[in-house]
Amino acid sequence: MENLCKILVVNDEFIIRQGIIHFVDWKKEGFEIIGEASNGKEALEIIEKMKPHIILCDIVMPVMDGIELSEVIKNQYPDIKIIVLSSYSDFDNVKKMFLNGASDYILKPTLNQKTLMDSLHKVVKQMKDVSIETKQELSLTDYLSQLMSGFHVSQSLNHPFLKQTYFYLLAISCKGDIKKQDIKKTLENNINSYHQENVYLLKSSDDVLVMILGFKYLPEIENLAHKFFMKNIDYHYFVLSDYFCDISLLQSIYQNQILSSLKKTFYLKDEYLMTSQNIPQTIEPLKFDVHEYSEYLYMMKLYEAIDLLKQYTKTSLLKHVDEQSLKSIVDNALYNFISVLEEHNLDPEYIRNFKLSTLSTLDSCKQYEEYYRHFIQILHDLKTIVDNYQIELNQDVMKQIIQYLYKHYQEPLTLYDLADYFNFNYSYLSSYFNERSDLSFNECLNKIRIQKAAEMLQDKQYNIQEIGQMVGFSDHSYFCKVFKKLMNVTPSQYRKGLMKK
Repeated sequence: MENLCKILVVNDEFIIRQGIIHFVDWKKEGFEIIGEASNGKEALEIIEKMKPHIILCDIVMPVMDGIELSEVIKNQYPDIKIIVLSSYSDFDNVKKMFLNGASDYILKPTLNQKTLMDSLHKVVKQMKDVSIETKQELSLTDYLSQLMSGFHVSQSLNHPFLKQTYFYLLAISCKGDIKKQDIKKTLENNINSYHQENVYLLKSSDDVLVMILGFKYLPEIENLAHKFFMKNIDYHYFVLSDYFCDISLLQSIYQNQILSSLKKTFYLKDEYLMTSQNIPQTIEPLKFDVHEYSEYLYMMKLYEAIDLLKQYTKTSLLKHVDEQSLKSIVDNALYNFISVLEEHNLDPEYIRNFKLSTLSTLDSCKQYEEYYRHFIQILHDLKTIVDNYQIELNQDVMKQIIQYLYKHYQEPLTLYDLADYFNFNYSYLSSYFNERSDLSFNECLNKIRIQKAAEMLQDKQYNIQEIGQMVGFSDHSYFCKVFKKLMNVTPSQYRKGLMKK
């Protein structure tokens, strides 16, 4: 049994994690990478299961950073050693990590194979119950995995498999609980004994299983892919590359055929094995008129906004727009739409839950027909909400405007000021007053000002001209004119009438 020192890599940058994982032949050096995590919270879940000896830990990470993680390790897993990966500007945080028990640190700009191995061996010497045994020969799996990831392999390997005439890469998307080793075993069980020696499982991402095959395309592979398809196991797809003769092309084949193909499974229908002959072609995102859409939202033309988004999404799906680009645009548009509803307090808890479930449902869709079906249902639900609350919406907006005027009537207000404050188009706000009020904006504002002036005329400490200015009229004669029009008497007559009473 191999006596290997177990390492966990914790860093929020995927490229850095992969770089470290493929930096060296770990088993040859006496170490084993037992997992990777993008933040402290993920790391703790792995620590509980795998019990690593050493953690290579970044400091600045989302959810739970390196300092918080080191505090937990200090209290709950005191035997685990931490090596901090830091930048030049992280010195204060490095000190905090050392206070929490970190054993060493490496500056990221100086990180290379030698500095990393020197630090690891130094830390191992501090551990009583851990020793390492080095291996001299690079395993075939590690050799091929490093080639596929694009990292320099310092030593050549003399292995019969590498002398094959041609190779294929077979990738399987494996999100969910399915285990990679189980898939490999299933594949081996479905091909004859001669070919079992020519199947090697390579190290790749958590969501993609990659195997290299040293034999021609066999019906058994298609049969296996069909079995997974018929079980409908969380939309698993098999991708088979074109054959290649030069093993040094491994990274290029992986990047240009395998990964690029897996990004296009969104538009597959009744396909379970992707080859160069049936890979869907996708295009860059179409231009979505964000300005027009935003105008509709600002002007509360919500049905028009829904129709615009529906047409854009339908066209994009028909043209096979890149999945992630499309989802990002639609998510953002729906988020803004629902946020408008939230601003008007339409059953806040329901609207908030609707927003969360909406975005979660669409993002989880693996296939374009499923996506469009959910999308149309969401638009239907939005229209229902708008239908049910349209009167309340109008009344609520008008109520907010009137409240604003009562609060700011003394200021030199214009319709432009109001439109800017409420994020309305000027023309729309003008027509809004005409449609939902018997008064124009100026008439409404003057009515409020005169009401306030009438109240103030009861107080003898202010003269009539001062009162006119205090309620927002800079011109005294205009104030008297408006007052008489609305109250049927002049300010002076109104005050005399109050005194007689």
